[in-house]
Amino acid sequence: MSNHLCFLCFFAQLEFQVFRDKPVAYLRLFEQSHGKLARAHVGLTQEPGAGIGGLEKLMKYMLLVHHDEAAFRNRSENERQNMLQESIQLANQLHTRGHYLSAAPLHPTSETTCVRVRDNKRLVTDGPFAETREQIGGYFLIEARDINEAIEIASRIPGARIGTVEVRPVTEVAGLPKIAESTESS
Repeated sequence: MSNHLCFLCFFAQLEFQVFRDKPVAYLRLFEQSHGKLARAHVGLTQEPGAGIGGLEKLMKYMLLVHHDEAAFRNRSENERQNMLQESIQLANQLHTRGHYLSAAPLHPTSETTCVRVRDNKRLVTDGPFAETREQIGGYFLIEARDINEAIEIASRIPGARIGTVEVRPVTEVAGLPKIAESTESS
């Protein structure tokens, strides 16, 4: 087994040259073909300071798409569908490059329910948390090398043309299930 894993080290370094611009996609592909043990053995990991061939830790970013719901509703059905198709194309491009984790549009704030707990009593109210000119219309959850790459991706979201895309780093918390673990089990 050890010789087999050392042989994988050599091929992992060669294969990485092909996937240099898609490190996350490569990590997932390598793990699928060779298993988690092999991935750990050759040092292919997203842990800080680890990796081969210049692999670096990617950060997760939440890209919150804000826009004026009323103004969006007043756009033609064709324009709204075109923006949705652009978002789907972007999500697929991000997936191919290993940046995509999740994305979805949200229902309008008229369908929002807010929950608060005060003095151990649950308070449920209809409507958005706060009355604002722009509302969160959707999100992209991505992985990027740094804030600059996350901003570049955010600028490609169609909603940025009619509203604002808020870019927020996601705090990694030890003990929470990993995204890959939860999607593999489904």
